[in-house]
Amino acid sequence: MKNYEKFFTTKLCIFIIVFFSILAILSARYAYYYDLINQDSDDYIAFAKDLKNYFTLPQQVAVRFFPHVLVFVISNIFSTSIEFTFLFLNYFFFSLLALICFFYFKQNKIDNILSLSLTGIAIFGNYAILYNIFNFFQLVDLLTYIFIILHLIFIFQNKPGILLIISLMSITTKEHLLFLSIASFLIQYQEFKNKNSIFFLFLTLLVFIINFILTSNQSPSLESQDNFLNIIINILKNNELYLASIKKCLITDKNIFLIFPFIFIFFQYGFFNFIKKYFTYLFYMAIPILYPVLMYHEMGQNFFRIFNQGFFIFILLSLVFLAQNIKNKITKYILFLSPIFFMIDYLYIFINVKQHGFYDYFVNVRYNFFSGFYIFNIIFLIVLSLNNKFFKKI
Repeated sequence: MKNYEKFFTTKLCIFIIVFFSILAILSARYAYYYDLINQDSDDYIAFAKDLKNYFTLPQQVAVRFFPHVLVFVISNIFSTSIEFTFLFLNYFFFSLLALICFFYFKQNKIDNILSLSLTGIAIFGNYAILYNIFNFFQLVDLLTYIFIILHLIFIFQNKPGILLIISLMSITTKEHLLFLSIASFLIQYQEFKNKNSIFFLFLTLLVFIINFILTSNQSPSLESQDNFLNIIINILKNNELYLASIKKCLITDKNIFLIFPFIFIFFQYGFFNFIKKYFTYLFYMAIPILYPVLMYHEMGQNFFRIFNQGFFIFILLSLVFLAQNIKNKITKYILFLSPIFFMIDYLYIFINVKQHGFYDYFVNVRYNFFSGFYIFNIIFLIVLSLNNKFFKKI
């Protein structure tokens, strides 16, 4: 294993990640053209074409101005079309996301060979992220994942100024990232007792409030079903509907599989001691995880996108904990090879995507045969069982 570790230098790992990112992009473009007609592209395009639409577009779009300002600026600097700029930035940020993920694992004192493998699991094994290759106007989603990792990188560095910049970009990309930003500043303050962390927390909150007020004229009616207060009231009044929604989401439509195999980390010895320093992140995670489950009857294809934006943090933390506690060379080697089995799914998609579609494969087809998803789950459980520290208390 040591010879392999010497072979996988940082430069080689970067090359591999960029290569597979480009390969995924080219394969997706060749195999399947995603129909964007019924997607949320019209408002995003209108915003990027004319920033004055900040005051006229629906609030849900207007408050997410950072990605669209970015598209507007780059499009004007290089005289490219809005559609091409979205496409270019989407592919660029997809590759950047994979690289940032790799360096996040390295920051946690995980060697190159495992960091490369964990990146493959977290990024190329996550179809909520791969989906963005097809729907390139959903730039907000890719940036959300990037900002999540950047928060994790900088909370344990005494650099509140950098965390402020990340937080301001975060809250103007997705509203629920406000809770992630608040949690990050609290963790950073607890770690370093730097008063700037608290000051910047309130500054971030102030910017969010100003942004929210400026777009308040485009707010949905208070009678809207999507109003948060109305959702709580409706759950209390009509709990049978929401219980049925939970059942259909997790059991009937098999979305319970989205938490596998990472949920087994909960049973690992020492995990709770590891996770407690991230305790405030649980409040952020609860929003994008619970909301789409409760509102599943109205989510449609948006369910997996929103759900994964909360569960992604748990995936990252689980992989860090697992890698930091693996001492057995055989276990390490098996974990390194585990993402290879996703190639079964990719090959099936490449051959059949025009018949089944990318989305349909990941929500239906892959559960109906012995897919790479099932093999990876088995391999993951083997890794847990082979490592001496795991399953000690079961």
